[in-house]
Amino acid sequence: MTEIPERFAETLIAREGVAGRAWIASLPGLIAEACDRWDLAIDGAPMPETFAIVIPVRHGDEPAALKLALPTALNGDEVIGLRAWDGQGVVKLLDVDTARGALLLERLDADRPLSAVPLMEAAGIAGRLIRRLAIPAPPGVPPLSARSAGIVTSMPERWAAGQPFPESLMASAIEVAGEIGPRAGSTLANWDLHHGNVLAGEREPWLAIDPMIVAGDPEVSVFPMVLRRVDEMAGPAVLRSFVDRVVDAGALDMELTAAWMHVRIADYWLWSLGIGLTEDPARCARLIDWLGVR
Repeated sequence: MTEIPERFAETLIAREGVAGRAWIASLPGLIAEACDRWDLAIDGAPMPETFAIVIPVRHGDEPAALKLALPTALNGDEVIGLRAWDGQGVVKLLDVDTARGALLLERLDADRPLSAVPLMEAAGIAGRLIRRLAIPAPPGVPPLSARSAGIVTSMPERWAAGQPFPESLMASAIEVAGEIGPRAGSTLANWDLHHGNVLAGEREPWLAIDPMIVAGDPEVSVFPMVLRRVDEMAGPAVLRSFVDRVVDAGALDMELTAAWMHVRIADYWLWSLGIGLTEDPARCARLIDWLGVR
Protein backbone atom coordinates (compact mmCIF):
# COMPACT_ATOMS: atom_id res chain seq x y z
CA MET A 1 0.00 0.00 0.00
CA THR A 2 1.29 3.45 -0.94
CA GLU A 3 2.00 5.65 2.06
CA ILE A 4 0.48 9.11 1.68
CA PRO A 5 2.83 11.90 2.85
CA GLU A 6 1.59 13.09 6.24
CA ARG A 7 2.17 16.81 5.62
CA PHE A 8 0.31 16.65 2.31
CA ALA A 9 -2.65 14.90 3.96
CA GLU A 10 -2.79 17.34 6.89
CA THR A 11 -2.61 20.41 4.63
CA LEU A 12 -5.27 19.17 2.24
CA ILE A 13 -7.64 18.14 5.03
CA ALA A 14 -7.19 21.52 6.72
CA ARG A 15 -8.06 23.24 3.43
CA GLU A 16 -10.86 20.95 2.19
CA GLY A 17 -12.38 19.65 5.42
CA VAL A 18 -14.58 16.55 5.31
CA ALA A 19 -14.24 16.16 1.53
CA GLY A 20 -10.46 16.30 1.79
CA ARG A 21 -10.38 13.76 4.60
CA ALA A 22 -12.58 11.36 2.61
CA TRP A 23 -10.39 11.69 -0.47
CA ILE A 24 -7.17 11.12 1.49
CA ALA A 25 -8.74 8.00 3.01
CA SER A 26 -9.67 6.74 -0.46
CA LEU A 27 -6.27 7.43 -2.05
CA PRO A 28 -4.56 4.07 -1.41
CA GLY A 29 -7.52 2.29 -3.00
CA LEU A 30 -7.60 4.69 -5.96
CA ILE A 31 -3.89 4.18 -6.53
CA ALA A 32 -4.29 0.40 -6.44
CA GLU A 33 -7.23 0.54 -8.87
CA ALA A 34 -5.32 2.75 -11.31
CA CYS A 35 -2.27 0.50 -11.16
CA ASP A 36 -4.47 -2.51 -11.85
CA ARG A 37 -6.30 -0.83 -14.73
CA TRP A 38 -3.16 0.34 -16.51
CA ASP A 39 -0.84 -2.48 -15.38
CA LEU A 40 1.48 -0.14 -13.51
CA ALA A 41 4.26 -0.87 -11.03
CA ILE A 42 5.04 1.81 -8.45
CA ASP A 43 8.58 3.06 -8.99
CA GLY A 44 9.21 5.71 -6.35
CA ALA A 45 7.88 7.83 -3.52
CA PRO A 46 4.72 9.94 -3.99
CA MET A 47 5.28 13.60 -4.84
CA PRO A 48 2.58 15.93 -3.44
CA GLU A 49 1.14 18.89 -5.31
CA THR A 50 -1.44 21.35 -4.00
CA PHE A 51 -4.55 19.34 -4.84
CA ALA A 52 -3.00 16.20 -6.27
CA ILE A 53 -0.35 13.59 -5.77
CA VAL A 54 2.01 12.21 -8.41
CA ILE A 55 3.47 8.73 -8.15
CA PRO A 56 6.39 7.49 -10.27
CA VAL A 57 5.36 4.26 -11.97
CA ARG A 58 6.48 1.93 -14.72
CA HIS A 59 4.15 1.09 -17.57
CA GLY A 60 5.76 -2.05 -18.90
CA ASP A 61 9.35 -1.03 -19.58
CA GLU A 62 8.54 2.66 -19.79
CA PRO A 63 8.77 5.14 -16.90
CA ALA A 64 5.56 7.09 -16.37
CA ALA A 65 3.76 9.14 -13.73
CA LEU A 66 0.37 8.51 -12.15
CA LYS A 67 -1.42 11.68 -11.07
CA LEU A 68 -4.40 11.45 -8.69
CA ALA A 69 -6.27 14.70 -8.12
CA LEU A 70 -8.95 15.77 -5.69
CA PRO A 71 -12.22 15.33 -7.66
CA THR A 72 -13.04 19.04 -7.46
CA ALA A 73 -9.53 19.90 -8.70
CA LEU A 74 -9.32 17.61 -11.73
CA ASN A 75 -11.36 19.45 -14.31
CA GLY A 76 -11.77 18.73 -17.96
CA ASP A 77 -9.80 21.84 -18.90
CA GLU A 78 -6.45 20.29 -18.03
CA VAL A 79 -7.25 17.23 -20.14
CA ILE A 80 -8.47 19.42 -23.03
CA GLY A 81 -5.20 21.34 -22.95
CA LEU A 82 -2.96 18.30 -22.76
CA ARG A 83 -4.82 16.65 -25.61
CA ALA A 84 -4.70 19.78 -27.77
CA TRP A 85 -0.96 20.25 -27.31
CA ASP A 86 -0.37 16.48 -27.66
CA GLY A 87 3.03 16.59 -26.02
CA GLN A 88 4.26 19.62 -27.97
CA GLY A 89 5.80 21.73 -25.22
CA VAL A 90 3.85 19.90 -22.49
CA VAL A 91 3.93 16.59 -20.67
CA LYS A 92 2.42 13.81 -22.77
CA LEU A 93 -0.98 12.55 -21.63
CA LEU A 94 -0.99 8.76 -22.00
CA ASP A 95 -4.44 7.98 -20.61
CA VAL A 96 -7.13 9.37 -18.33
CA ASP A 97 -9.65 7.88 -15.89
CA THR A 98 -12.01 10.73 -15.06
CA ALA A 99 -14.08 8.66 -12.62
CA ARG A 100 -11.04 8.15 -10.39
CA GLY A 101 -9.49 11.56 -11.04
CA ALA A 102 -6.44 9.82 -12.51
CA LEU A 103 -4.07 10.84 -15.28
CA LEU A 104 -1.31 8.64 -16.69
CA LEU A 105 1.50 10.89 -17.89
CA GLU A 106 4.98 10.59 -19.28
CA ARG A 107 7.57 10.93 -16.53
CA LEU A 108 9.60 14.11 -16.34
CA ASP A 109 12.48 15.02 -14.03
CA ALA A 110 10.89 16.57 -10.94
CA ASP A 111 14.37 17.34 -9.58
CA ARG A 112 15.09 19.67 -12.52
CA PRO A 113 12.47 22.44 -12.66
CA LEU A 114 13.01 25.59 -14.70
CA SER A 115 13.41 27.44 -11.39
CA ALA A 116 16.87 25.82 -11.11
CA VAL A 117 18.04 27.45 -14.35
CA PRO A 118 19.82 30.85 -14.08
CA LEU A 119 17.41 33.76 -14.30
CA MET A 120 18.10 35.18 -17.74
CA GLU A 121 18.60 31.78 -19.36
CA ALA A 122 15.23 30.75 -17.91
CA ALA A 123 13.64 33.89 -19.39
CA GLY A 124 14.58 32.78 -22.89
CA ILE A 125 13.27 29.27 -22.29
CA ALA A 126 10.04 30.69 -20.87
CA GLY A 127 9.45 32.95 -23.86
CA ARG A 128 10.04 30.20 -26.39
CA LEU A 129 7.73 27.87 -24.48
CA ILE A 130 4.96 30.49 -24.32
CA ARG A 131 5.21 30.88 -28.09
CA ARG A 132 5.28 27.12 -28.62
CA LEU A 133 2.04 26.70 -26.66
CA ALA A 134 0.29 29.44 -28.65
CA ILE A 135 -1.84 27.25 -30.92
CA PRO A 136 -5.48 27.74 -31.94
CA ALA A 137 -7.67 26.93 -28.94
CA PRO A 138 -9.95 23.92 -29.39
CA PRO A 139 -13.67 24.06 -28.53
CA GLY A 140 -14.54 24.11 -24.85
CA VAL A 141 -11.63 26.22 -23.61
CA PRO A 142 -12.70 28.98 -21.17
CA PRO A 143 -12.28 32.36 -22.87
CA LEU A 144 -9.86 34.84 -21.36
CA SER A 145 -12.46 37.54 -22.02
CA ALA A 146 -14.81 35.86 -19.53
CA ARG A 147 -12.07 35.50 -16.93
CA SER A 148 -11.20 39.16 -17.37
CA ALA A 149 -14.85 40.14 -17.00
CA GLY A 150 -14.96 38.20 -13.74
CA ILE A 151 -11.95 40.13 -12.47
CA VAL A 152 -13.64 43.43 -13.34
CA THR A 153 -16.86 42.43 -11.58
CA SER A 154 -15.34 40.95 -8.44
CA MET A 155 -12.39 43.22 -7.77
CA PRO A 156 -14.17 46.12 -6.01
CA GLU A 157 -15.67 43.85 -3.35
CA ARG A 158 -12.46 41.88 -2.88
CA TRP A 159 -10.43 45.08 -2.62
CA ALA A 160 -12.87 46.63 -0.12
CA ALA A 161 -12.44 43.67 2.24
CA GLY A 162 -8.92 44.80 3.19
CA GLN A 163 -7.89 47.67 0.92
CA PRO A 164 -4.33 46.30 0.64
CA PHE A 165 -3.28 48.73 -2.08
CA PRO A 166 -4.38 52.19 -3.24
CA GLU A 167 -7.84 52.47 -4.75
CA SER A 168 -6.24 54.06 -7.80
CA LEU A 169 -4.45 50.78 -8.57
CA MET A 170 -7.72 48.88 -8.34
CA ALA A 171 -9.41 51.39 -10.64
CA SER A 172 -6.60 51.28 -13.20
CA ALA A 173 -6.52 47.46 -13.19
CA ILE A 174 -10.28 47.39 -13.79
CA GLU A 175 -9.95 49.93 -16.59
CA VAL A 176 -7.17 47.99 -18.31
CA ALA A 177 -8.99 44.67 -17.94
CA GLY A 178 -12.09 46.29 -19.43
CA GLU A 179 -10.04 47.38 -22.43
CA ILE A 180 -8.00 44.27 -23.23
CA GLY A 181 -10.31 41.52 -22.01
CA PRO A 182 -13.07 41.88 -24.62
CA ARG A 183 -10.54 41.87 -27.47
CA ALA A 184 -8.48 38.92 -26.21
CA GLY A 185 -7.57 36.51 -28.97
CA SER A 186 -8.44 32.85 -29.41
CA THR A 187 -5.01 31.34 -28.82
CA LEU A 188 -4.59 28.50 -26.34
CA ALA A 189 -2.62 29.84 -23.37
CA ASN A 190 -1.57 28.65 -19.93
CA TRP A 191 -2.76 30.91 -17.09
CA ASP A 192 -0.44 29.20 -14.57
CA LEU A 193 2.81 28.75 -16.51
CA HIS A 194 5.45 29.28 -13.83
CA HIS A 195 8.98 27.97 -13.32
CA GLY A 196 7.92 25.18 -10.96
CA ASN A 197 5.46 23.92 -13.58
CA VAL A 198 8.13 23.45 -16.23
CA LEU A 199 10.28 20.33 -15.85
CA ALA A 200 13.18 18.83 -17.75
CA GLY A 201 12.33 15.90 -19.98
CA GLU A 202 14.10 13.42 -22.23
CA ARG A 203 11.82 13.77 -25.26
CA GLU A 204 12.20 17.56 -25.14
CA PRO A 205 14.46 19.67 -22.93
CA TRP A 206 11.62 21.50 -21.14
CA LEU A 207 7.94 20.58 -20.84
CA ALA A 208 5.06 22.26 -19.01
CA ILE A 209 2.86 20.42 -16.52
CA ASP A 210 -0.45 21.15 -14.73
CA PRO A 211 -1.81 23.65 -17.27
CA MET A 212 -4.69 25.99 -16.46
CA ILE A 213 -5.96 26.83 -19.91
CA VAL A 214 -7.64 29.88 -21.39
CA ALA A 215 -8.41 30.94 -24.94
CA GLY A 216 -6.90 34.38 -25.28
CA ASP A 217 -3.51 36.08 -25.51
CA PRO A 218 -0.21 34.25 -24.92
CA GLU A 219 1.03 37.39 -23.16
CA VAL A 220 -1.14 36.46 -20.17
CA SER A 221 1.42 33.74 -19.32
CA VAL A 222 4.27 36.14 -18.57
CA PHE A 223 3.09 37.25 -15.12
CA PRO A 224 3.52 33.89 -13.28
CA MET A 225 6.97 33.52 -14.83
CA VAL A 226 7.92 36.91 -13.37
CA LEU A 227 6.30 36.38 -9.96
CA ARG A 228 8.14 33.14 -9.24
CA ARG A 229 11.57 34.69 -9.83
CA VAL A 230 11.13 38.22 -8.49
CA ASP A 231 13.07 37.39 -5.30
CA GLU A 232 16.16 36.86 -7.48
CA MET A 233 15.84 40.28 -9.10
CA ALA A 234 17.95 43.07 -7.63
CA GLY A 235 15.65 45.85 -8.80
CA PRO A 236 13.57 47.30 -11.62
CA ALA A 237 16.38 47.15 -14.18
CA VAL A 238 16.70 43.38 -13.76
CA LEU A 239 12.93 43.00 -13.93
CA ARG A 240 12.81 44.93 -17.19
CA SER A 241 15.63 42.85 -18.64
CA PHE A 242 13.88 39.63 -17.67
CA VAL A 243 10.56 40.70 -19.19
CA ASP A 244 12.32 41.98 -22.33
CA ARG A 245 14.00 38.62 -22.81
CA VAL A 246 10.77 36.67 -22.33
CA VAL A 247 8.95 38.94 -24.79
CA ASP A 248 11.75 38.80 -27.37
CA ALA A 249 12.16 35.03 -27.15
CA GLY A 250 8.41 34.49 -27.45
CA ALA A 251 7.79 37.12 -30.16
CA LEU A 252 5.20 38.63 -27.82
CA ASP A 253 3.64 42.09 -27.79
CA MET A 254 5.29 44.20 -25.09
CA GLU A 255 2.35 46.58 -24.63
CA LEU A 256 -0.08 43.69 -24.21
CA THR A 257 2.34 41.91 -21.87
CA ALA A 258 2.53 45.01 -19.66
CA ALA A 259 -1.25 45.37 -19.66
CA TRP A 260 -1.88 41.77 -18.59
CA MET A 261 0.86 42.09 -15.97
CA HIS A 262 -0.95 45.13 -14.55
CA VAL A 263 -4.28 43.29 -14.34
CA ARG A 264 -2.88 40.03 -13.05
CA ILE A 265 -0.73 41.59 -10.32
CA ALA A 266 -3.75 43.32 -8.78
CA ASP A 267 -5.96 40.25 -9.18
CA TYR A 268 -3.39 37.83 -7.78
CA TRP A 269 -2.53 40.16 -4.90
CA LEU A 270 -6.15 40.02 -3.74
CA TRP A 271 -6.45 36.27 -4.38
CA SER A 272 -3.28 35.44 -2.45
CA LEU A 273 -4.40 37.51 0.52
CA GLY A 274 -7.77 35.79 0.41
CA ILE A 275 -6.21 32.35 0.92
CA GLY A 276 -3.81 33.53 3.60
CA LEU A 277 -0.51 33.83 1.71
CA THR A 278 2.00 36.32 3.07
CA GLU A 279 5.04 36.29 0.74
CA ASP A 280 3.21 36.60 -2.59
CA PRO A 281 1.33 39.81 -1.67
CA ALA A 282 4.70 41.35 -0.78
CA ARG A 283 6.06 40.23 -4.16
CA CYS A 284 3.10 41.85 -5.89
CA ALA A 285 3.73 45.09 -4.02
CA ARG A 286 7.37 45.01 -5.15
CA LEU A 287 6.37 44.42 -8.76
CA ILE A 288 3.90 47.29 -8.73
CA ASP A 289 6.56 49.61 -7.29
CA TRP A 290 9.22 48.52 -9.79
CA LEU A 291 6.86 48.75 -12.75
CA GLY A 292 5.69 52.19 -11.70
CA VAL A 293 2.05 51.15 -12.10
CA ARG A 294 -0.50 53.37 -10.37
